[in-house]
Order: sequence, then C-alpha cells, then structure tokens
Amino acid sequence: MNIKGVKISIILLSLITILSSCGPKTKDNNINGEKIETIEHFFELAETEGYYDFPENDELMSLNSNMDRYVKNLIVNLSDEEFDNYYRLRINEKAKAIPEIQLLKIEIYKDNFAVEKGKKPINNFVAKISFTTDFSGLSQQEIDDKAREWVNIIFKNNVIERFRIGETHLEFIDSNTKMARKVSFTSHLSPENYITLEYPEEELSAISIAVEQVDEYNSHVTIECPESVKRKPPSSSLEKFGVDDKSHELYIEYSLFDPLNEIEFNRETDEYTVSKIREIGENLASDLQINISSKKYLEENKIKKITIAFNLTWKSENKIYEYSYEVD
Repeated sequence: MNIKGVKISIILLSLITILSSCGPKTKDNNINGEKIETIEHFFELAETEGYYDFPENDELMSLNSNMDRYVKNLIVNLSDEEFDNYYRLRINEKAKAIPEIQLLKIEIYKDNFAVEKGKKPINNFVAKISFTTDFSGLSQQEIDDKAREWVNIIFKNNVIERFRIGETHLEFIDSNTKMARKVSFTSHLSPENYITLEYPEEELSAISIAVEQVDEYNSHVTIECPESVKRKPPSSSLEKFGVDDKSHELYIEYSLFDPLNEIEFNRETDEYTVSKIREIGENLASDLQINISSKKYLEENKIKKITIAFNLTWKSENKIYEYSYEVD
C-alpha cells in the first residue's frame, strides 16, 4: 500500500498490532475535519487524499495518544526519498497559496554530522528554499513583516518539518533589486517527541566522551576563569560529530558561548578561552584513542585524523578555532 509513493506496508502490521491492543480512546481522532475511527479508515483516506492527509501540527495534538504515536512512527519511517518527495510537494502546495511569492528552488540534504542532546537526531535534514517576490515600495519593516507572515503560512503547522528538518534557511529575493530577505530557524523536538537514530554502541560511546568534555567545561569555567571575569557557566554544547567517508577524518564541533556573557571582544578572556579549548581538544583526542569502545569505532571507520572545531559564538569574526590530531 502506498500513499503516492509513501510505502506504509513496511510498518503496517506492527502498527496495527500495537494500536489494536490499546485501551479505549480518550479523544476523537479528527484529520482534516473528518473523524478517524480506525487505522483502516486512516489508510482509506490516505489512499484517496494522498500525501496531504498527514495531519497538521495542531491536528496531531488533538489525536489520542495511540493515533498520535502511529502518525509519528509513520513519519519517522519514511525513507529519505519518500521524505524528500513529500516535503517538496508540501512546500510547493503551501507556496501556491501565497500569490505574492513564487517558489524558485528547494535544496534538501542530510546532515550526518548533526548532534543534539548528545545523540544523533532523526530531524537531521537541512532545507534551503528560495522564493522570488516584489518588494517595490515597501519599507524594511514592511518587508520583515511580510517575510514573517509568509514563513508562518508555509511552516507553522508542518508536522513533517517538525520531525525531520533540523535547519531551515529561506531567502525571499526581490525580482527587481535581486536583494534577498533571509530567514533561518532550527527545529528542536520536545523531550516527549525526541526520536534518535540507532547507531552502533562504539559510536555512541565516542559521542558520550565528546559530550563529557563540554559538560566539564560548562561546570568549571567560572571556577577556573580569572576572578575579574567570573560569570555563570555558558550553555556550550556538542553540535557536530561524524566521519568524512572520503578523507576518513572524524570531525567534531562544539559551540561555545561567551563566558563574559557580553558581546564585546575581550583580549584577556579570548586568550583564556583559546588556552582552555586547546586543552579540551588534546584531552578528547587522547580519550577517544584510549577508551576501548571508542577506539574500536576509530579502527572500524579507518579514521586517520581527528579534527576538533570550536565555534566561539561571541566573536564577530574568526570565530572558528580548529585543531587536528593524528590517530596513532
């Protein structure tokens, strides 16, 4: 059974088993205004209405927990190709409802390096979408308002984006001046909806070691900083972790926040931070090669080099510091 290319037969039997064994419903299941009585009814509508029978975010919230879980599983089990096809169709359809803009192009790619909360998330796609429009006679404030309005129409209720897109980058290009109003946003799943990809134990072990380093930085930065620059610990995090298949290089990236909690560049603090991150890099490269599980991960992926990058978010330029270490 297909929903215009969405292969649902793979998960149909297991989901029907799960849902048929559940207790009585506590809420009505309404999708696109029609009450859904059974899984069979859902599939019947899906066959008739196609892709667009996926519920919107607000509709998903109105479903009982069993149907809600079923729809989320359906979304998660879309293949990359199925997701790509559905997403393009959905954006196209939404854009057609806004006569002031024309869809120019959609680029979608998977970020295999994405890490969130120390795990590899299911919402690891990046979307770059361009529209053309006419901003003639509009002030900057009016342009900003228009962009917000269009983003709200296209993306606010998109349940597929909520669960599969991690980053969205938009540009509304003025057909006259070719100047673009750019909008970017990220998607973060709430704990009850957080779904992670399954990865080998060795890789998860390596990721956990990388997370431990930044956790230690967060917990000790105010203690170790000079007395004059004490502030609350920054909310720094591991952002990227993955192997470049061509170069066999393990790439790790941290996003560090201003330990001064201010925008101004401060020479003393910057020198302190650079010294500290160099120490983190050295410790991490060493730990990854000592730990039995993470060492196996390095060996299985034939990793020859570890590159550790630090994004010093408070700096306006030269923000990225990279350190590379050869694997013994």
